[in-house]
Amino acid sequence: MMIIETAGPAGWTAGCNAMQMQVTVETLGVQGSFLVNVFSDKSCPGLLVSVLEAFDELGLSVLQATASCADSFRLEAVGGEVRN
Repeated sequence: MMIIETAGPAGWTAGCNAMQMQVTVETLGVQGSFLVNVFSDKSCPGLLVSVLEAFDELGLSVLQATASCADSFRLEAVGGEVRN
């Protein structure tokens, strides 16, 4: 398991740029499959879309996901590499 502490990406509103996120990535038993958990104490508009766009840019396909964007932000996603 890998744990990453990161700040929000550039281009977000000022209040969102300073927020901290905790990201954990685990590989699953099937070749190329993964489990990603993302947590932040607060949510910002567009955060879920940005995370899903990052998966796409990395060539990862989300097969199943659970997200909560009320006060805090939580995402658990299961997916794998896109094969061409």
